[in-house]
Amino acid sequence: MIRRAISLANSPSLPETEILVRAKDWAETLFEIIPEDRLKDAFDHAARTRQNAFPVSAYDLITAWTAINKTEREAKAAELASVAEQLERDRFTAHYRECSACYGSGWRTIKRSEPSGQIYPGSIKCRECRYWPNSKDLGVNYYEREQ
Repeated sequence: MIRRAISLANSPSLPETEILVRAKDWAETLFEIIPEDRLKDAFDHAARTRQNAFPVSAYDLITAWTAINKTEREAKAAELASVAEQLERDRFTAHYRECSACYGSGWRTIKRSEPSGQIYPGSIKCRECRYWPNSKDLGVNYYEREQ
């Protein structure tokens, strides 16, 4: 990478000992900042976006890695948002196919037994499907818990 930086800047080549010293300095500077398998990507990005004729430095690599990392995080966030939107659309359009307990109504019929032995029918929110947008009660539940 050091040789490439020198070559891209059209600078004269350096002796092998000088290249090894620079490589050690770069490694110490970049260690734990840029993953080793992404160094080439950071170098290529830094070389492409460089605005002057000086050789690419380790600090240019850090700046390039920050830009690459930010772009990848934004792409991942956009992808996750897209998946979340699709799930939200599916919840409203396909909920009737998902749940065999409430058949898409969002309400289940239950029977609750009292200690006296009397049975009271009622309805509760179906918790087996994704019909409800959140966990708060949107309607009237006759019984808060299933039996």
